Amino acid sequence: MPKKREKLDIKCTDFKCAEDEHCFSPKKPPKERRHSPSICTNCGASPIEWDLLHKRDINNISILVSSLKKEHIRAYFWRNDISWVSKRRPLMIGRQRLEKKVRLRLKKSIGLGHHFREGQQTPLLRDDDPIHYAQHATATCCRKCVFYWHGIPEERDLLQAELDYLEKVIWAYLNVKLPDLLNEENRVQSELDLSL
Repeated sequence: MPKKREKLDIKCTDFKCAEDEHCFSPKKPPKERRHSPSICTNCGASPIEWDLLHKRDINNISILVSSLKKEHIRAYFWRNDISWVSKRRPLMIGRQRLEKKVRLRLKKSIGLGHHFREGQQTPLLRDDDPIHYAQHATATCCRKCVFYWHGIPEERDLLQAELDYLEKVIWAYLNVKLPDLLNEENRVQSELDLSL
């Protein structure tokens, strides 16, 4: 019987305002959401330059990353290291194959305007795929998060330019968390792992 995966002890609605880690997730239902600046649902703080981030200019990536760290769930993933169990597979397959996996994952999880599991399509599990962690860290985990962080409407499919931008945003996280990632598959590591 397969072992049940353990959930991480964090939710999208968590906050630690005293530590400048808020929750900006809009409470309104999708049809009532507009591109108005989100404020912290707990304390009302508004430390994010939403208009600037909604331009989706990759030259502003450092501003985006520092802003993401002001939301508690994003800060959690930026602050904590990825476990060796989670790192092992990407280090084995290398950057080129991981890039393909990232593109495929983005299209599958947030590419369409209406995902049948909207809000739950990216797991929050311990020792999980680093791409899932990157999605939570960069607000590319569901269309609601993409909407309020990146300013893309929820009700339509993503354009290729938007997918390209979000892919670069994900790599801003993966480059930090997987500094030892090689371009090619690490055959030595793969053989070692297979022999264990």
